[in-house]
Amino acid sequence: MKALESCLKILVLCLIYGCCIYLLSCSEGTVPTASDKANIVISGFLYTNEQVSDIRVVNTTPAGVKDTTVIVFDSLLDDFDTMRIMPTEPINDAEVFIYANGTAYPLVNTNDSGYYSDPDSTIIVTPGVTYRIEVKVHGKTAVSETVVPEEAPSL
Repeated sequence: MKALESCLKILVLCLIYGCCIYLLSCSEGTVPTASDKANIVISGFLYTNEQVSDIRVVNTTPAGVKDTTVIVFDSLLDDFDTMRIMPTEPINDAEVFIYANGTAYPLVNTNDSGYYSDPDSTIIVTPGVTYRIEVKVHGKTAVSETVVPEEAPSL
């Protein structure tokens, strides 16, 4: 009889504990909010043995503007996934430079949609070279650097 009472007490305590966790998990907590200010985003890729093109500079839209959710197919996972797309505004008046081997190459806005490219096609991305991008916009400067990896040997 004592064992049955002990089991019932434990069961009641587990039920109370479970209900408390359930109720607390449903309460309002701190939810991260989007920024009230636009953020500058720089995106682009360097492809080995190709010219530098399509470096994009945009502002994200401040909080309060609706974003979009799309469904995309992830070929690496062989599955569908969702992705949030934040509305953006192109920045067409940025100063964009690519540095390679100590030489600065200015990029120019190509089509008023925030894309910048090498106007003279003088930069060809080379393995083993360190590339640095510098973007000046609205009094702020963003800098990033990468080393293009050597080509992998054929198998």
